[in-house]
Amino acid sequence: MTDIKPISIPLSRTKIRELAAIFRKVTNTEKIFYFDVLSFLELGMMTIDNQFEYIYLPKNEMKGYYGKACPEEHKIYIREDVYLGATKDIGRHRFTIMHEIAHYFLHKKENLVLARLSKDEKIPKYQDVEWQANTLAAEVLAYAPLIKNCTIKEIAHKCAVSYQVARIQLKSI
Repeated sequence: MTDIKPISIPLSRTKIRELAAIFRKVTNTEKIFYFDVLSFLELGMMTIDNQFEYIYLPKNEMKGYYGKACPEEHKIYIREDVYLGATKDIGRHRFTIMHEIAHYFLHKKENLVLARLSKDEKIPKYQDVEWQANTLAAEVLAYAPLIKNCTIKEIAHKCAVSYQVARIQLKSI
């Protein structure tokens, strides 16, 4: 049995970290721990793509998704409870929104191919669309140059991310 999965152009953590630095520079947030992901979604995305729309949908309309990026349609769909959680600075929900923004920028059709993989075959993580979106989201939210001398607890608090994201980011530096 085979699965058809999207494979992205190769991106290392180093390259993704460079993209996060560009992202932080463009948004003038290089020296700010807390990245305001909701303001970026609601206002910043429009400055980059004037056709962009974000749409909040009830849980029952999202069919098991927390969010969904559709770059070819210029849209990101976010589940309503995820949006509300992000307004309360819940790290997981802020991460989900940044994850979808990462997909929006990284995974346009021209950057993807579909591959037929055998059941036990794995995509290398540097080509895995989910790993890439997770990594860019973490790199933007817990920006490496700012967190390098912090504890996991400080990162989680200052950057409003989960302890898991803080731990992974600190370990990656």
